Amino acid sequence: MRKFIDIGFNLTDEMFLGIYRDKQRHANDIYEVLTRAKECHVDKLIVTGSCLETSMVAIESTSKWPNDSNIPELYCTVGVHPCSSASVPLQAEERSKYFDDLKALTKKNKVVMYGEMGLDYDRLHYASKEVQNRVFAEQLKLAPSINLPLFLHSRNASVDFVQHLRETKAIWDRYSEECNSKPNTSDQNQKRPQIPFTGVVHSFTGTADELKELLDLGLFIGLNGCSFKTQENIDVAKQVPLSNLLLETDAPWCEIKQTHPSYKYKQVLKYPVAKKPEKKVEGMMVKGRNEPCEMENVARVYAGITNNSLDDVAEVVYQNTMKLLGL
Repeated sequence: MRKFIDIGFNLTDEMFLGIYRDKQRHANDIYEVLTRAKECHVDKLIVTGSCLETSMVAIESTSKWPNDSNIPELYCTVGVHPCSSASVPLQAEERSKYFDDLKALTKKNKVVMYGEMGLDYDRLHYASKEVQNRVFAEQLKLAPSINLPLFLHSRNASVDFVQHLRETKAIWDRYSEECNSKPNTSDQNQKRPQIPFTGVVHSFTGTADELKELLDLGLFIGLNGCSFKTQENIDVAKQVPLSNLLLETDAPWCEIKQTHPSYKYKQVLKYPVAKKPEKKVEGMMVKGRNEPCEMENVARVYAGITNNSLDDVAEVVYQNTMKLLGL
């Protein structure tokens, strides 16, 4: 049976509490969303953290339903999204404590990636380039000792983004070699042996040249509905080698829409859909709100555009993800 791991699920988004544009439209239905995901062969979900506060919520969510076989296993990430960069305190002592607290969270159980972090020059109204670059660099400085794969975000910022990663890779790989050559001096509390530079650029929508640079760094590429939004996107996405591929929904965002050329590969799910949030009742999805239960459709699109079998894509991507996350 096919199994999927959604590497990017924004469980902390208010839509899953039934809140849309600051108004309560329906009851909290997160458990229902999780059970639908399980019914659609989603084996594991990675809940994304986007700042110190949401990272705490993400961690809490992983232990909310212990040993519940009706839902996927929950894991999470810890980090500061570029659009949350301005929330990091400016005062030196407070800023230092913020990153100390962030690093401490990465040691918690069920944290499998460090991020979401990166650069987003499409949304500078949230944080300037200067602020984003500073926070990204500060997080990357901690990365080798945190010893987790990076969960990365890049929008219209390829030159600066890749430069940060090249510098980090050189430092990280050197640090790993030193740690592994002196095992007695390594951190005995680490959850696994010191790893080399690694991670995934999630929700990839970049150019073929950007893709090549990221693959040259040895990174995985995360694809979702936004990665197949246009024919130009598809032409790049089909160049992602299966060996470097991870899949995600980025729910509640990045759905595969009827207006997308990729829609022809999608299979309509069995669940009824409420056209408006306030019309939702138990058992219904909500139009415009993506869910992890769509994971197989993301795999279907990649399989379709690359002429691979769905079973092969599902199996290889599952193993890729397990290997990266150390599960």
